[in-house]
Amino acid sequence: MAGLSKQQTLEELRARIDGLEKRPMLADAAVSQPGSALQGFALPKAMLHEVFTDAPRNAGAVLGFALAASREFLSADRPALLYLQLQHETAETGFPYGAGLG
Repeated sequence: MAGLSKQQTLEELRARIDGLEKRPMLADAAVSQPGSALQGFALPKAMLHEVFTDAPRNAGAVLGFALAASREFLSADRPALLYLQLQHETAETGFPYGAGLG
């Protein structure tokens, strides 16, 4: 935006904001589509969910459940899912196999 007048800068910012406001909200994403891994099961829309287990031996099952539940929120407008794992937990429970996630 360097070198633009204040009016041009404001117009560019308004256009960016307009584009962001037209993106579908997570609340509008489909939950529990027919044929999905969790058909008939629905998580409340537009809420942050945390899934965890107290037993490390259940980590794979919990991760599989969380990924299956969150897959339905993916769309062309929302093409990614963020997965975080602490390094010390990776040593205990392993790391997801990337090719198996596709």
